[in-house]
Amino acid sequence: FIDKKADLILVTNTVGTQEAVKLTKDIPIVFLGVADPLNTGLVKSLAGSGMNIAGVTAFPPIDKTFEYAKSIFPNLKKMGIIYATTDAAAVALAKRSSEAAKALNIELIESPVTARDQVIATAENLLNKNVEVLYIPPDTVVVPAAKDVQGLASPKGVPIIGNVTKDFSIINMNVDFIESGNLGGR
Repeated sequence: FIDKKADLILVTNTVGTQEAVKLTKDIPIVFLGVADPLNTGLVKSLAGSGMNIAGVTAFPPIDKTFEYAKSIFPNLKKMGIIYATTDAAAVALAKRSSEAAKALNIELIESPVTARDQVIATAENLLNKNVEVLYIPPDTVVVPAAKDVQGLASPKGVPIIGNVTKDFSIINMNVDFIESGNLGGR
């Protein structure tokens, strides 16, 4: 698209947007599905970047997800989170998760990974620390292993919450991606 002098680049995730920003300062870039463009360094301000980039954020409602979990499990004290440090959006989500948990007096045990093959051992480690709930945020490394994590957590009675898919989590609050796409198209 750079060589072909595209009029616009439309990108639907953080990693792709980061790559597009590296490749051009001239072609306008519109992003969708980027959880945290500010903390991932894509823009300097959400009010306007002053650059060739604009878009619609897709930051999941972590606060509401945790509040809902606390309403279902009022005695919730310890939650585990698995996220990839290689995914800038996941790191930003983990930071926000820590703040949300603290506000609800929930101890959040963070377990970062760098590759998918570490996810199962990390989940086992969290379960051995007696977490009462596992949180899996939108993440390019951990989500593909979520069904396997569920296979470990379910027999121990540990529910999974998230902002990705209802296939493995009992709570799933997410961004309306159709509306996000409509906004990005404007």
